[in-house]
Amino acid sequence: MVCLFVLKVVKSLVSV
Repeated sequence: MVCLFVLKVVKSLVSV
């Protein structure tokens, strides 16, 4: 799902 992908991207950005 798109929401799952967005969640992953957001988590990646927050990780940085």
